[in-house]
Formats: sequence, structure tokens, C-alpha cells
Amino acid sequence: MAELLDPLAGWIAVLLLLACPMFRTLSTMTLAQLPLLLYALTAILAWLKWRANGRLRWAGLMGAALGLAMGVLSLTNAAYALTYPVLVTAAALRRGMSGRLVWAATALLFFLLAIAPWTIRNYHTFGRLFYIRDGVKLEMYLGNHPQTAGWVAHAYRELGPAHNEAERSALLNLGETAYFDDCWRRFRENYAADPSSFWTRTACRVVFCVAGKPVHSKPRPNKIMAYAFSGIADDWFNSLLSVLGLAGAVLAWRLRYRCGWVLASGVLAVAPFWITLISPKHLLPWRVVLLFYAVLAVVAPIQRFMDGVWPRPDAGAAPAAAPKSA
Repeated sequence: MAELLDPLAGWIAVLLLLACPMFRTLSTMTLAQLPLLLYALTAILAWLKWRANGRLRWAGLMGAALGLAMGVLSLTNAAYALTYPVLVTAAALRRGMSGRLVWAATALLFFLLAIAPWTIRNYHTFGRLFYIRDGVKLEMYLGNHPQTAGWVAHAYRELGPAHNEAERSALLNLGETAYFDDCWRRFRENYAADPSSFWTRTACRVVFCVAGKPVHSKPRPNKIMAYAFSGIADDWFNSLLSVLGLAGAVLAWRLRYRCGWVLASGVLAVAPFWITLISPKHLLPWRVVLLFYAVLAVVAPIQRFMDGVWPRPDAGAAPAAAPKSA
């Protein structure tokens, strides 16, 4: 954001990120994702070098680093795979065909190398090929069970095999693959019996992406202040971030910033959880994307007021046109 707008935008982005409830929670787990962070950082630095001088060696390094990052991320959470085509396409924009081919081919190669051992292990163990894990069938069943509301992943605590004795016995007796197939059968039966409940839970999970769970459990008397900050205050922050983020996305479009792929990647990162199970940690990529646009929504009007013109999409370009009139 500091490069796109000015240093003020960078500092605002840092403050909003620190205020994000789930970032404060997950930041203590950073060391567990250190290899992924290093790969992603290498990819970003290589992309900046490639953008600056256009040399193919940086395209190759960037493709290798991001390919490994996507592979490691897939092993951590396979649902983010929907974002990969957007990232690959966006990174190659405004470059020559040779650079695009080097970048895309290298990213694909190293991505396949990263997931190959796990894929081979799956085929050897289960006798079938599938992407990372076949657990989406379990997620669909648990997240849309008649006893769940669809807001957060509490279904695991009551219905999942880790805590439910009957489900654990079924998993041990059937084996993982057959158990997942049985979960898929039960999901389809529940859907056939009441299709509207599935779509209602899906709508609730979409709302969860905007504001969070609207109803909190009753706090203990001596925990009222802590509850108010970590519960209701967080929901207000998430709602404000969503409003500013969506307003910033509209403003970016009107100012002709070529960053629609950022919004698309954020939506695709969270979309798989709309129909399965969702929890606050799944929304962190979406919150970061909203933060990107929220900073634009805050800083661009300030620059318009101070300088008399809207910020320019590209350094050295002509001043951007004012937003379209309503």
C-alpha cells in the first residue's frame, strides 16, 4: 500500500492489520508456517525484481518460489487451490510471452513437485487419486448437518469423529475412504430431505464473512469487559472493515486501478467454506484483501481533499479521472 499510494497508506494498513482480531490470534502461530512465509516472501521479492527489469531469471525464481508456496499451502489447506489460477494469471500480466511461459511453467512444475509425495502416498494407501485429501465429503456432512446452524465449526466438537464415539467407531471400522464416502451419502440424503436448509446455512456463512457470528453466548459476570472486547467489538470491527473494503473495491474500479484480481482471489479463498464449515481462522485471507481496499477507501479521499486530484493508478501516468458520477 505504501508503494501504491504513499507511506501514510502503509502505516494505516499496518494499524488495521494489528487491529484485526484473527490476525492477533494467529500471529502467535507464525513459526509453524515459517517455510511458507519464506517461500511467499521470496516470490514477492522476485516478482518486484521481474516487474522492475523484466529479466527471465527473476520470472523463473518467482515461479519456483510461488509454486512451492502453493504446494505447501495446499498441504496445509487444500481449499485455497481456487486462488492459484488467479495469482498465476495476475503475476504474468503486462509481461512478454516468454516471461509468462517461464513463470507459469516453473510455478506449475514446482507446485507438482511439492504435492507429488503426498499424492503418491494417497494412491498407494487408498488406491485412488485425489487432491491432497478427500475430506471435503466429511466437511459437507458436518457443516450441513440438521443439528448445526452453519455459522462456525462447532459441529466438529459434537459430530466429528474426534469427539463423537459413534462416528469414531465408524471411521475405524470402515476406513477413511469408505467413511468419507458414507459422509457424502448422508449429506445427499439430508439435502434431499430439506434443500432449503443447506442454502440457508450457506447464506449464514456468507454473512459470517462480513460481520461474524451475530449472537454470542452469555459471558460470565467477571468476564464482561473481556467478552465485550473479544466478541461484540470484534464483530463491529469486522463489519466496518467489510464496509470500507467493499467501498474501496468500488473506488478502485472507478479510478481504474488494475487490482480486481486481488478481490477475486479473496473471494475464491473463502468461497469453499460457504458450503462446508467456516470459522474465523478461515477468513484471514479475506480480511487481508478487505484491508487492502479499506486503506484505499480511507487514503484516496484524503489525497483528493489535500491535492485536489485523485491518486494515480500508475506512477508517472496522467492523473486519474474522478470517480464516475452516480
